[in-house]
Amino acid sequence: MIPILLPLIVASLVPHSSLIYSVQVNVNNTIYSFTYIFTIICIKNNTIEFNLTIVGNNYYNVMEYTVDEDNPYPLPINCMAFNTTNLEFIRNTTLNGNLTKEFSGIFDALGKYKVPVTVYFHDGILQQLNGTYNGVSVYVSREYPTIVSTTPSSESLSNYLTLIIFIVVLIIAIFVLIKIGKI
Repeated sequence: MIPILLPLIVASLVPHSSLIYSVQVNVNNTIYSFTYIFTIICIKNNTIEFNLTIVGNNYYNVMEYTVDEDNPYPLPINCMAFNTTNLEFIRNTTLNGNLTKEFSGIFDALGKYKVPVTVYFHDGILQQLNGTYNGVSVYVSREYPTIVSTTPSSESLSNYLTLIIFIVVLIIAIFVLIKIGKI
């Protein structure tokens, strides 16, 4: 990785931001699905503190890491991929309309299968990983959480109609009470 780009990659990570990955491992037609959630806790003094939460197939584990910015493994930045070794640059290519760097490597699937994979990074951050070997296939993709937002109701006269009617009735009632001499 070009050292000049590293500060830009790290700068894109802010505390409490997350990198989320969907991981599927197919072993002879038995599918294991996991979600890997990397949550940045703190970045200071050239170190990155983060939690890794792995959920799936009746499995749940949270681990806390403190890593050096220059060697952030297992954080999938700086052209590093979790559970993957022997990464070698292949070429620059396009993936989903984005310029990416393509690497090859070996993915450690379920702690017992070594699968040759093709790995894609955009701006140094893992985007996708896939490979198949001897009845075992692996697919990892970055997930982008959907942010649900609600539209505020329009501020129109109809929203205040009840309030306007109440104020008009109150003014008329006060005026009538003044006319009949009760106020």
